[in-house]
Amino acid sequence: MSKCQICHDENAPAAQRCASCGAWLDVPASSDESSGDGSALAASTRSTSTPPTPDDPLEAAVVDLMRNSRKIDAIKRYREATGKGLKESKEEVEEIARRYGVASHSGGIGCGASLIAAAAVLGGMLFVAGQLIPPLRP
Repeated sequence: MSKCQICHDENAPAAQRCASCGAWLDVPASSDESSGDGSALAASTRSTSTPPTPDDPLEAAVVDLMRNSRKIDAIKRYREATGKGLKESKEEVEEIARRYGVASHSGGIGCGASLIAAAAVLGGMLFVAGQLIPPLRP
């Protein structure tokens, strides 16, 4: 079992990230990866799942926010620090996240699309109900 250095929870031996907090786990090299020809160091480097750490404080803040699924806060922080526009800041934040192996989480349909879909379904239901129920006559 691998113990998380952040939340101290136990994780499966093959896990690369903590199941509880999502932190990267240090995974030692397995013995079958080292062939005895001096490639043990390369094997241990390959199997270590600790991501690189940014030297720049702004990039470090962005990476930290992105690792905690706070993309909007990361974009705001980047914009405040650089004075760049929204689109450029979003693209830069996504590039920083990609460079350091952090998921961007921007593939869903979002709240707006969900609300539009719900309104369309509700409108369709009201239309059908209006067709099936005869109007009241005084």
